[in-house]
Amino acid sequence: MAAASPTKTQRAFAFAGLTGLSFALGAPAGFLLWLMLSVAYALCDLAWKGIGAASGWALFPLCACCAGGVCIGLWNARFKSAPLPFDQVMAQVKREGGYTVRRPFAAAVSFFLPIAAGGAVGPEAGLMGMVAAGCTWVGTRLRSFAARCGLQPDAAATRPFLTPWPRRIVYAAGIAGAFAGIAVYRALLPGGMALPRFAAPGDCCVQWIAWIALGALVGWLLVLLYKGCVRATKRIAAAFGEHLVAKTTVCGLVLGAAALALPYVLFPGTQQFDAIASSWSAMGAAALLATGVLKTCLVAFCLNMGWSGGPYLPLVFCGAVSGYGLAAALGADPAVCVCAVVCSLMGAFVGKFPGAFLFMLVLFAPHGILIAALCTAAGCLLPQPKGWKAPARR
Repeated sequence: MAAASPTKTQRAFAFAGLTGLSFALGAPAGFLLWLMLSVAYALCDLAWKGIGAASGWALFPLCACCAGGVCIGLWNARFKSAPLPFDQVMAQVKREGGYTVRRPFAAAVSFFLPIAAGGAVGPEAGLMGMVAAGCTWVGTRLRSFAARCGLQPDAAATRPFLTPWPRRIVYAAGIAGAFAGIAVYRALLPGGMALPRFAAPGDCCVQWIAWIALGALVGWLLVLLYKGCVRATKRIAAAFGEHLVAKTTVCGLVLGAAALALPYVLFPGTQQFDAIASSWSAMGAAALLATGVLKTCLVAFCLNMGWSGGPYLPLVFCGAVSGYGLAAALGADPAVCVCAVVCSLMGAFVGKFPGAFLFMLVLFAPHGILIAALCTAAGCLLPQPKGWKAPARR
């Protein structure tokens, strides 16, 4: 005999329970996510601001990056736990209806190692895997609760257990819970990751037209350089075959050697924005532009030589330091140049205006919105070699 359908009152109470449960489950997930970030950056500070600064050894970057490359290769060869790129995580979510981290401890270490070793990689890949796994964990428990409330006959069913708008409210509650968990962590403990917030441009002048055009061109060229380096590095990586430790060690050697001449090529960049914003005028245009170009190449090199991570935040830093270099060379407003380069770079890299522009709104002050919109659009529209532009979503 089929179970009776829940009444409207029962459904309302069940919906309220789902919303509250979603918030309650999202909070620890957000707390844990921020804890993972904090541990990664704390290990980086321990290695470089602690051991490296205390040693005072000029060759420390070379030794630390080489040792990091060996550890990354040995660990990932043993546990096969390197974070997957964003597109592969999303493909698995679509294919299997969720994402699971099979060896959480091993995956956490694989997430920590490239950042702690000074890699020119961002935390986005590891974070995306954690977010996808957290959403899958929360979703499974919400479905189980919905099944017990009679909203869904089978807790393992993959079809939506609510109509679209109620479902969005439940998911929004989970997101709010995650942000609440992050807020609790930040109130109680140090650490985490700070996104840059770039300064607003000064008074508008005629020269802005030239500065914006040149900045947009530089950002677009950096993306062409990055994608060209990706293609070249994939060929280099293929030559190593199954020798993962050799591949990651060579990457560490190259990264450490480059850092001896240009220290800002290390790290994701998130912890360096304040330092470069206060010191760029003393570095000179040549050093700034060389840092932007070399780090762009190294981001591609690291990501394709076994140092897992994400490209977005390191590339934002590459755009910012190149923008400062352009400002130093032209005597231009640094805020205008940085905004133009970074926005054009992200537009060309992402290939889709809405996503890239929303990201830029987080980074730039309201006074720079018009420049951000123009340069993000320019980056999206400027041509790229066939097969290099981001594919359209289906």
